[in-house]
Amino acid sequence: MLEAGEAYFNILAAQTFVDLQKKNLDRSKKNLEISKQREAVGYSSRSDVYRWESQLAAETKSLIEAKNSLRLAKVQLNKLLHKPLDENFNVKENFADTGQFNVYDNFKSNVRNQRSMQVLTQFLIEEAKQKSTEIQQIDASIAALERSLKSIRRQRFIPVLGLVAEADYVFSRSGAGSDATGLYGQPIETEDTQWYVGLSASLPLFKGGEIMHQSQQTRIEIMKLEQQKADLVQNIEMNVRAKVLDLALSVADLDLSRRSADFAGESYDMVQDAYSKGAVSIVELTDAQTNAFNAEQAAFNSVYDFHKNLLRTQRAISDFLITRSPAEIMEFSTRFKDYLDEQIDD
Repeated sequence: MLEAGEAYFNILAAQTFVDLQKKNLDRSKKNLEISKQREAVGYSSRSDVYRWESQLAAETKSLIEAKNSLRLAKVQLNKLLHKPLDENFNVKENFADTGQFNVYDNFKSNVRNQRSMQVLTQFLIEEAKQKSTEIQQIDASIAALERSLKSIRRQRFIPVLGLVAEADYVFSRSGAGSDATGLYGQPIETEDTQWYVGLSASLPLFKGGEIMHQSQQTRIEIMKLEQQKADLVQNIEMNVRAKVLDLALSVADLDLSRRSADFAGESYDMVQDAYSKGAVSIVELTDAQTNAFNAEQAAFNSVYDFHKNLLRTQRAISDFLITRSPAEIMEFSTRFKDYLDEQIDD
């Protein structure tokens, strides 16, 4: 689930990068036209035109590479879904009607505040402990060993009972000597059916050393499992804390990168206008264009990075909420709200 989700967002990021490359290419085409106009009125020499021609060639190459990266991202998803690798498909970026959007909104609002983020972290740690199949497996093994230990201890006081039964039946008597006779030739009556039943009981009075050894060995196994469980719980807690911190960082990056992209876009428009009027050089315009391109790419990537971190956080708690029904997601949100209110009141 995690790998498929990350592959999906990689495709969205690759598609966005293709769109940005097309936009950047259009900008360079427009700037090429502006440089030709500048040359015609004497604002610059022919070198600006050659510079933009070279820029167009390089950006066309970058666009081709971006399209290839998009194809490779789709191949990766096909591989994870066990589909033909060359099968083409379109992806849609629309989270409004999905569980991903609901989880996105719930988590995003609670990692902005330090106090609520701490409560969210502790809540997710408890969720992870309850839903961890590894912990459940260790608990089941410990319970089985504890039952075995009780059984071993009872051996000192529980007798060992034995029941033996045997039955013989003669189906036929024939031939010489088959009829038994007495001293005077009198025939002896014999039974064709003979049986007996035996019952025995014993106490393990001389097995104290063996029972003690078995008890100690079982207790050692229980202690080992308890230590494994403690290590596992600690690892789960560390993993959840790390994922929530990554989530909080990506939320902050969402806002900052979007603002940076807006300012970079406005700066580029201003520098382009100044370039068309001969007020700035081509170096300043290319720098502004590169800065705007990088800022826009960072802004879009921050969105996809956030959704990837959201998936990783759900993986850390062993529960992909995006696969749950709206009612189950609402129940999860309600439990967290109650937990949050309880912790804040305390």
